[in-house]
Amino acid sequence: MWTEDGGMRTVSLKVVSRIALAAVCFAVSLGSAAAQSLRSFESNGRSVRVDEFRAHGGGRGPAVMILHGASGLGDGTLLYPLARDLADRGINAYVVRYFDGLAAPAPNVRPAATNNRQPTARQANTRQTSARAAPAQRPARTNFASPGLHASRDRVLTDALSFIRRQPHVDGNRIGLFGLSLGGFHTLDIASRDRSILAAVSFVGAMPGNNPEDRSLAAMPPTLLLHGTNDRIVPFQRVQRLYTAMQQAGAPVQMTTFRGAGHSFRGSDLVRAHDQAATFLEAALLGRGVTTVATRPY
Repeated sequence: MWTEDGGMRTVSLKVVSRIALAAVCFAVSLGSAAAQSLRSFESNGRSVRVDEFRAHGGGRGPAVMILHGASGLGDGTLLYPLARDLADRGINAYVVRYFDGLAAPAPNVRPAATNNRQPTARQANTRQTSARAAPAQRPARTNFASPGLHASRDRVLTDALSFIRRQPHVDGNRIGLFGLSLGGFHTLDIASRDRSILAAVSFVGAMPGNNPEDRSLAAMPPTLLLHGTNDRIVPFQRVQRLYTAMQQAGAPVQMTTFRGAGHSFRGSDLVRAHDQAATFLEAALLGRGVTTVATRPY
């Protein structure tokens, strides 16, 4: 691994990083002052859960819609710390469990026999023996991350944005997006079409499709791309191409690369990525500081 200035990490720096990370985790374990509650809205006739992290202070403030990846929200480890940080900075955060709004395909059921012939005793015994010997079949796991469900997921996210904007403590004119992996694909897709979005952060995601140049990139809001150089799920070269296309289109884009990092971030890399995302969104939505973040590789 490399430091910000390009030098090799030393053993002592590793120790310091681990101590710093432990301190951050301890602080999080003490609990953020942000108020967290489980909300829901209706989409496609289904109830979609949303973890709401209310910002401090009164009045209407900005909000960020946070989207999980293809594995779902899980225990929230990858997203809740960011949501709390945003709320502590004065930004309402909404972690949307958008898979809730998707319909699972009907299970495959073998058609019933169409004749009335009864099996002989020998046939019945054979079938019972086979049934006992055959292992139980598990129902196929629904792939809610399938590209074929992109439009369905997008409809749920459109409803999610409407839900967020309706909240009395949210300024609907100051909305940002953050997406992890699959959520990053949707974040960039929405930001390329919805001119009301003020900022977008894609964390190990990319733009859907093979030709980002076909998008109206010049009209995109300030965008931050966070990616690891060893990502084998969403190749780093794909995100580099998007970054270059956005630059050439004159879009306000920044990119931070994490040398040696793959698709799954953990430890200090995850803490740094969250901090950069929160700082970027705070600048874009609250006007604190500037939207430029450190773009040197870690």
